[in-house]
Amino acid sequence: MEVLLRKLAMAVGLATAALLAASPAAAQSWEIQRDEAQNAVMAVAAWPGGYAVAARCQAGDFQLIVRLPSQVSSNGIPYLQFEDQSRVMLLSLPHGAESGRILFAQEPARAARWLAGGGQLAITTAASDPVALALPTDAEPVRSALRACDRPEVDARDDLPSAGPIQWRRIPDAMWPQEADSGTRDGLVTLSCIVVADGWLQECRAERESPPGQGFAEAAISAATRAVLEPAPGEELVIGGVARFTVRFTMEN
Repeated sequence: MEVLLRKLAMAVGLATAALLAASPAAAQSWEIQRDEAQNAVMAVAAWPGGYAVAARCQAGDFQLIVRLPSQVSSNGIPYLQFEDQSRVMLLSLPHGAESGRILFAQEPARAARWLAGGGQLAITTAASDPVALALPTDAEPVRSALRACDRPEVDARDDLPSAGPIQWRRIPDAMWPQEADSGTRDGLVTLSCIVVADGWLQECRAERESPPGQGFAEAAISAATRAVLEPAPGEELVIGGVARFTVRFTMEN
């Protein structure tokens, strides 16, 4: 994932910088929406042209959702890039979809904290040129959504260096969780972990879990504590850095 993020940042480089320096479309404000029946709190910002971003906490599950305009359908590898061009956040389609207008941040709480910082944002998809958006200045609704899911408003891990490209000496071999619903056939968990001596992982936590609340996060974290990283060819493994990766689950027939 880290190599891909670096390549994406380099690929857009000067073009995105010029785009963000121009006059981006502006959202009026973040709006807070609450649904007691669904146990949900959502901060929503919308821009002219049909783009919208929502930070949503629902029953303890936090998501960062991007809606594209009706004339734009995403495929390939969509992503967000912030004014600080080192901040790139991959987006993904719902499981099984090959294209669509609704995208999800792979690290939703981290992306929400970046959004709360204000400034400017570029949304890039394979089907369109980057679109520059000015973020609302009052981000209290975003922070409210984070608090509703017990996600930190400020996280020192966001500023730690990357551990480097992910290459496994021992892969995180996760077991199918016993708590999973009988109708569930697959799942995924995005983890962030601190790399310690000899490539072992500590302080792992789930940044995204799908579907939520069925034991996938716990199973992925357990597998990560037994996994070991090694330096990729020509690269160094940064001890004390953050490793970010996704563990996928598939129910065997």
